[in-house]
Amino acid sequence: ENMPPDTIFTDIINDDNLVFITGYDSISYYFDPLSLPFLNTLTSIQTGSGYWVKVNNQDEVIHIGDPIPSDFNINLRSGWNLIGYWLHGSMHPEDAFNQLINDGNLIYVTAFGDEGAMFFEPGGILNTLGILENGYGYWLKIIEDVENFQYHLLFELHPLWKPYASWL
Repeated sequence: ENMPPDTIFTDIINDDNLVFITGYDSISYYFDPLSLPFLNTLTSIQTGSGYWVKVNNQDEVIHIGDPIPSDFNINLRSGWNLIGYWLHGSMHPEDAFNQLINDGNLIYVTAFGDEGAMFFEPGGILNTLGILENGYGYWLKIIEDVENFQYHLLFELHPLWKPYASWL
């Protein structure tokens, strides 16, 4: 379920820790808790999307909701896409983006964390992004649009068993 940013980030807004949130879907979207509401273009946190959250001090956002199913999918556009990683277990980029790599459609993936910028290029020898983790957003650059992108599951699911996936 998609929700307004001020609902999901209430605690860090109330603690005066949230500076701003940026989203991207072919254009940038922005939310500043101190701004006039009509100036905020980011009005909803979309399931499966990634966001940059700037805070004054390191923090953690915990939101209780329904988990995203492991077979959740999103559409990707040619060029840059900022997406979330909704699977519960970590995964290597080669596995997560297996289909995009096999189709010759993935140019590279970038991420930013405590270690700074990380980078993955299919077949690259200087890759620093070694694992995708739940709760982080990733920039993907692809050649052609992709409808119904799903992370590649490494195992067959038993019909009665569904792996846990993150809400955001």
